[in-house]
Amino acid sequence: MNARQYFYKNVMPSFVGISYQKAMKIKLPQGNRATKKIWRHIPKFSNDRIVEDIVKDLLKLHIPRSYTNRLEYLFVAKLRSHEYQAAALIKPREFRGDLIYYHVGLADCLYEFSIYYFEFVGKKTSNNILEDHGLRIALMAQDWRKTRPLTIDLDPDLVVKSLDEKLMARAANIAVLTDKFVICHEIAHHLLGHTGKANDAYSLLEKLPQELKSWDNNTNPHAIELQADALATIFMLKLNETSLIKGIRNKSQEAFEAILGCLLVLQVNRFLSNDPDTATNMYPSDNDRLDSCLAILSYYTTPQFPEWVNAHLIIMFAYLNMLQDYSDMIENSSSEREVKSMKDKLKLLLHVRNGIPKST
Repeated sequence: MNARQYFYKNVMPSFVGISYQKAMKIKLPQGNRATKKIWRHIPKFSNDRIVEDIVKDLLKLHIPRSYTNRLEYLFVAKLRSHEYQAAALIKPREFRGDLIYYHVGLADCLYEFSIYYFEFVGKKTSNNILEDHGLRIALMAQDWRKTRPLTIDLDPDLVVKSLDEKLMARAANIAVLTDKFVICHEIAHHLLGHTGKANDAYSLLEKLPQELKSWDNNTNPHAIELQADALATIFMLKLNETSLIKGIRNKSQEAFEAILGCLLVLQVNRFLSNDPDTATNMYPSDNDRLDSCLAILSYYTTPQFPEWVNAHLIIMFAYLNMLQDYSDMIENSSSEREVKSMKDKLKLLLHVRNGIPKST
């Protein structure tokens, strides 16, 4: 029995060979070729057609061929669970291959932030739209942070429904990049032996310069997450043993996209955390994870790329936090002077955003 067969037998026995969208009766645009492909999808690497295409792309172009035979029976299962989570399943002797659970809550959340990121960096987006859409997502995030485990329930009254088709298409492309990083991270757990199978990929991590091995000074659970982030970043950048040793800087558009996928996920983690500086028993702090990934990205790409992306993300999430404070001030009937001061700060952040050159 392989990973796909194990999943359908134990988790979704009534939907063997059926796409996630069809099984869950997800409403999709009618009369669209892409919709038909998604609906009629026959699962091999995933029950979600978009995720299946991502896995195929990773196996063909991102992950070194020495590991592709090992991943022949990989299966990424989309689950209709709203937890902000993905997991590499630890069942080393129960099936062939590697199984990953990708909860729809995490995927939906990253998609919402992908939309807002594209609006935020776009020069044509009006300040009124940025404020309205930003406040909607900030209010939802305020409720999400109160849940344990972190759960993403999209409020139908707050989700923006009518958006430009071109914008949605571009945002969907960004969401694919975030999906890639999440899936790469979970694949990394499997390939590094964290789930009880062979540790095939640590040789890649050994090729990193010593200063980039952030896990060396961390306890084992923290080291595991930092290693998975590092290997995921290597896969996103399409690095192999030769390019890792030589320290070749990737200056391509693909490198820029990889940077965006990595950093957007890690910055969303920070934003949704109640304390990004604090580590737990199992996980390093969100700031430590971000710093570790940023160091690798800066070493193997033109440093201006990660600096530019990260600067915009820092300002975007600062803006969202301030919008939440602004909303609280109005709700609590703060003084006119305090409200005006916060409004001025919001405008200032947008001016700063417009002033970040690509040669940061």
